[in-house]
Amino acid sequence: MNKFAKLLDEYQKTLGFTDEALADQIQVSKMTVYNWRTGKVEHPTSRQKLLSCADILELTPKERLEFIIAAGHLPEKYEPPQPPVPVVGIPIIQPYQFFGRENLLRQIYWAWDKPVPESITIVGPKRSGKTSLLNYLNKITQVNYLRPEQPKAWPSRHFQFALEPV
Repeated sequence: MNKFAKLLDEYQKTLGFTDEALADQIQVSKMTVYNWRTGKVEHPTSRQKLLSCADILELTPKERLEFIIAAGHLPEKYEPPQPPVPVVGIPIIQPYQFFGRENLLRQIYWAWDKPVPESITIVGPKRSGKTSLLNYLNKITQVNYLRPEQPKAWPSRHFQFALEPV
């Protein structure tokens, strides 16, 4: 299996995408995604489909660059996303107040939803929403009200949070 196939398989499993679901979003056949993922086709010929796939898989800038290069494409037109806008205001207290960070929340969920949950560290610049994220994670299993689009199923284990002042 080539590097591109391994990366695609890993990212697909991380987000829980089937070949069919990913193919529908990229607008290619299910067999095309299957052939990419299994290494039967080494490199996607369409740069646009490849970039679409990277967007759908919500790859970090580093992952995206590695993915594009592994697919045999040059990264010359790659522009990394702008850094997040600092949060102005006090941290959120209730989970229903928390917006965004779907990819990060999905990664945390998968780290915790294992027979032996993984430890995670949340690191970021000042005023980037770390405390709000921790408040959300600490209270998500204890709340009665969430917005309709917020995920309701979280591992119901008790986790310990350690905050280290910077």
